[in-house]
Amino acid sequence: MNKLMKLVREFNTARSWNKFLDPRSIILALCGELGELAHLFRWRTRSGRKLPVSKRAEVENEIADIFIFMFALCIEFEIDPEAVVMAKLKKNEERFPIKAKKND
Repeated sequence: MNKLMKLVREFNTARSWNKFLDPRSIILALCGELGELAHLFRWRTRSGRKLPVSKRAEVENEIADIFIFMFALCIEFEIDPEAVVMAKLKKNEERFPIKAKKND
């Protein structure tokens, strides 16, 4: 993940975009990208979980945009995304323990 953070930082710095990447702007851009991803699923039924081949590239592009803005936000706040995700997963494991199956 550090490699991706470094690439995002370098990309933005090379284009002098850092002056536009304040937390508010990043969060609003992130909301826009999430909206674009949601739009791709607007009229899909809930019955199928498989991603249609025709939509895969669009979904991948939107997910990439979301990650890029999340990394930009982490850069702005000096947050290690891997560390905070690992910590949150640990909290979630404690909060939502795996229940034993009745047939075990």
